[in-house]
Amino acid sequence: MKLLKGLGWGILLFVVYKIGSFAFLTSPSDGKNADPILSATDAEADLVIKGLHLTETSGDKLLWEIEADSAQVYQEQQSAQLKNIRLTLYEEQRQILKLRSDNGRLDIQNRDMSVEGQVVAHLPDGLTFETNSLTWENQKRLISTSEPVNISRDNIKIRGMGLVADVGLEKFTLHNGVTTVIN
Repeated sequence: MKLLKGLGWGILLFVVYKIGSFAFLTSPSDGKNADPILSATDAEADLVIKGLHLTETSGDKLLWEIEADSAQVYQEQQSAQLKNIRLTLYEEQRQILKLRSDNGRLDIQNRDMSVEGQVVAHLPDGLTFETNSLTWENQKRLISTSEPVNISRDNIKIRGMGLVADVGLEKFTLHNGVTTVIN
């Protein structure tokens, strides 16, 4: 099963690489009205993708999907750097977390992800949390941060430093300086 998943990711990267190469080679060469696919800051990346949409499934079950304005793929490190990220996590075919962030890094091998810069997550029950950085452990299906965290729902606001939680925030631990305000 792992071999099939690894092979699937390899095929996906190859196809995306070929599409990116074709788009680069067929883009206007005069520089006018061109949306450059590669820039000086992208020079180290093996592939640059504009408008990424990626999903992971298990059988017919959707596990997560990522959208990003751009992605820089580094094959040797098996990682992708993402800009303006929208991540949606699913459990039993229902959305359990919707997250936005400025930047992030996806580990292509194990699908772990770290995001930073105005991380805001919403859960279907109205709970929202905000922090500066967050890590997603795909196998454990856990999110964590060592940064300050603000959690709110309706008239309850919880603040603390550091968080470890399951993806639905049904169970979570704030590590230090926890305060709760009920209006």
